[in-house]
Amino acid sequence: MPNPFKPTAGAIPPRLAGRSDMLDEFAESLDDGPGAPARLSRFTGARGVGKTVMLAEIRDIVLQRGWVSLSETATPGLVERLSDSVTREIGRLGTSAPARKRIQGITLPSVLGVGGGGLEFSPEPKPTIELRQLLTTLVDVLESNETGLLVTIDEIHRSALDGLRTITTVYQHLVTEGRNVALAFAGLPSAVSDLLSDNVLTFLRR
Repeated sequence: MPNPFKPTAGAIPPRLAGRSDMLDEFAESLDDGPGAPARLSRFTGARGVGKTVMLAEIRDIVLQRGWVSLSETATPGLVERLSDSVTREIGRLGTSAPARKRIQGITLPSVLGVGGGGLEFSPEPKPTIELRQLLTTLVDVLESNETGLLVTIDEIHRSALDGLRTITTVYQHLVTEGRNVALAFAGLPSAVSDLLSDNVLTFLRR
């Protein structure tokens, strides 16, 4: 029979050993509803222990329940890529992504019968659409179908701290609102320690 030991980076092994308790706890958190502690999970350890595999396993759990899962890696452009993924998912589900408008020009009131007053608006450029607004729109659609959203972020490190701040802050707002969401991230112990030690992200330490 084929050798079951497959230590290739990120490859899903035919059998996980010693991980069932963590996966069961995550699955139970989905049943427990919004705010369950394991819906915010971190996987840390030395290289090769299976952090990426664990993210894949919990994605399988939510997909089996009809949830949507968005997967990212903490590299430059993290927030922009996640926003694009959310926008595509909103479109796939048959609704429209929110669009803000900004003032493009001002028309002065008419003088001596010439001209007319008013404001001209143009769509806000996509990069400036807030991630929170996009995620809220997506979760609205998912919750109407009794499902939810999982976001996973792999290879976290300090160089991506600004993006991680944005994402975790938005996630905190969604949790406070009782939304059906989950967030999981993975990284080396030193990288996770940097993230948890950030003065802005006290939410993660709690």
